[in-house]
Amino acid sequence: MQKENAMTIVQTHVESELSREQVEAIVTLTNSVWPKEGLTLEQRIESLWEEIQLPERQATNPRRLVVWEDQTAIAHALVFHREVHFVDDDRETLASQNVLALAGVCTDSTRRGLGLGVMVVKEAFKHVDTKAPVCLFQTGVTEFYEKFDARVVENKFINRLNDDAPAESPWWDSSVMIFPAKFRWPREIVDLNGAGY
Repeated sequence: MQKENAMTIVQTHVESELSREQVEAIVTLTNSVWPKEGLTLEQRIESLWEEIQLPERQATNPRRLVVWEDQTAIAHALVFHREVHFVDDDRETLASQNVLALAGVCTDSTRRGLGLGVMVVKEAFKHVDTKAPVCLFQTGVTEFYEKFDARVVENKFINRLNDDAPAESPWWDSSVMIFPAKFRWPREIVDLNGAGY
C-alpha cells in the first residue's frame, strides 16, 4: 500500500461558499464514481450549483470535505445535519435524534491506495458533536468503517416524506451504520425524515 503524501490535507468547505469551479471539480469526481443515467456531467453540475443556493439546504449545515490536487478534487465526503425520528408500528413518533449524515465518500480511481478515503472519513467523523452526537450513513463496505469504530444497525428504516412509498427503505446500500459504535441507538423503526443519502 502506498503512503499518503505528508503534505496532503483535507479542506473543509461550507457548501454554500464553494466557487462554481470547485463545484464543477467535486461533481466531476463524484460523477466519475457514481454516474447517473440520463444526466450529463454538465446537468449534474448545474443541479448541484442551484441546490446549494437554497436556504432549506443551507439550514442543514452541509460541509464538503475535499482533498485537492491543484484544482482537481481527488477525495471527497459530504456531511450535514438531519433530524430522524424513532417511531412505532403506527408511525407515531416516540423520540427524535439529530444525526450527522455522511454521504458521497469517494476517491479518484487513479489515487486509490494512498489513504485519502481514510483521511476524509476521519475528518468527517470530527464533525460529530453535541448538536449531532452520532453519525448515520449507508455503505456497502462495512469493514472499512468498522476500523473507525462504527457499527451496523439493524433498524427498519422508512421515510414518511415519500408520498409514493413511505414504508419503503430510503437506503440503497446493503448496510446502515452509526459512529461512534458506543452510541446508545434505539431499536425502533427509524423515520429517516427525508430521502436516503
